[in-house]
Amino acid sequence: MRSEETADLLAEKAQITEEEAKLLAQKAAEAEQEMQRIKATAIRTEEEKRLMEQKVLEAEVLALKMAEESERRAKEADQLKQDLQEAREAERRAKQKLLEIATKPTYPVSLGGCHLGLP
Repeated sequence: MRSEETADLLAEKAQITEEEAKLLAQKAAEAEQEMQRIKATAIRTEEEKRLMEQKVLEAEVLALKMAEESERRAKEADQLKQDLQEAREAERRAKQKLLEIATKPTYPVSLGGCHLGLP
């Protein structure tokens, strides 16, 4: 009877060991799945990081182009202001010249000792 009990105990112990092995195998499979999930997440994260770095680079290039365009337009605006100022000055001088011509007294024109305009 003792050997039967020992055999039963050994069988029970073998069954428990087998169940523990199954649980460990299941946990190992779950750990492997988790590791694969983490690797996939890391790959996605790395890809997202690369994409973000690319977007940052594109944004920097765009900002540089916009700054250059802004500078070009500012210079153009300054040139237009200068042109306008010069045009206004030329207009002012032309008006002054016209005013001078219009307000000059008209003198009789003399032709060889003859005075025109006066009897």
